[in-house]
Amino acid sequence: MNLDKLTAVLADRLAAVVPAGFHVRAEGGMLCYSAEGGWFPGQAGT
Repeated sequence: MNLDKLTAVLADRLAAVVPAGFHVRAEGGMLCYSAEGGWFPGQAGT
């Protein structure tokens, strides 16, 4: 099993179902996600 290929497939699938404002990517065999600033409570550090 190729870990990089697996994480790329999983990232594509997750990206299709996460809410708007979230981004999912595969990087170095790991899944990484981020959210656009100001979209979700707690991002301002308050």
